[in-house]
Amino acid sequence: MFVLVKALVFSIILAGVFVSFFGVVRLDDNSMRPALKGGDLVIYSRMRRSYRVSDVVVVKTKKGVQLRRVIARAHDRVAIDDRGLVINGYPQKEENIYERTFMSSKGTRFPLKVGRNGYFVLADRRQSGEDSRIYGVVSRKAIRGTV
Repeated sequence: MFVLVKALVFSIILAGVFVSFFGVVRLDDNSMRPALKGGDLVIYSRMRRSYRVSDVVVVKTKKGVQLRRVIARAHDRVAIDDRGLVINGYPQKEENIYERTFMSSKGTRFPLKVGRNGYFVLADRRQSGEDSRIYGVVSRKAIRGTV
């Protein structure tokens, strides 16, 4: 009986630590293919509070939780034009992104400057993903963690 109580207490402590430092989310769509596909269960870290370009992050939006890739950070200038994605005046060639980045007919107007504590995020499948082209720059508070 004593061993069972110890195992239960240990399990509760372990679960508390896991929930405090990590999270789990299921990807509902194929917007991050080929890196991640719909149905994948993803563990993310809640520890980091600043994010680098190319980090895959968990973002809380009005439509729910999404996984997106950080494309630009605070003070960067973002444009999407006939050359595709342009950051700070330089056209971007991204590894593992196989679709051209197009501007959305609704949503964000370009060029834009990412404000302080802001991040511009995009889906890896640029044709079908809803991202900062639609809902704009996301705040650091809206990002739950890094995958």
